[in-house]
Amino acid sequence: MSKKPQKHSSKSRLNNQRNIQFKNDNKLSVELTRKEIRISSPIPPVEIMKEYEGLVPNATERFLRLAETQSEHRQKLELNNEKGQRRRAMLGLIAAWSITVLVIIVGGYLNGTRRS
Repeated sequence: MSKKPQKHSSKSRLNNQRNIQFKNDNKLSVELTRKEIRISSPIPPVEIMKEYEGLVPNATERFLRLAETQSEHRQKLELNNEKGQRRRAMLGLIAAWSITVLVIIVGGYLNGTRRS
């Protein structure tokens, strides 16, 4: 018997849930259940959080702390990346300006030596 996938509001979904029955020669039946959940956010849906809270004390607080530290870490990485891009852009401008001034000076020198 297969069930339709259920959707959760926090961009997670119950991808596949099946009940499969196998029978062997002794007419013993075994039921296997496969449940696969994909979550795209660092915080699971409320239903799953409640299950975790029943297994591990303060699981909700730990998940929230994990999401906060992950967000802070990502913001620091983005800030460092932005600083590096600004630094490279400034170095590029300085290099371009230096080359331009050098070309003008060398061109003026060469122009002055040709006339003499």
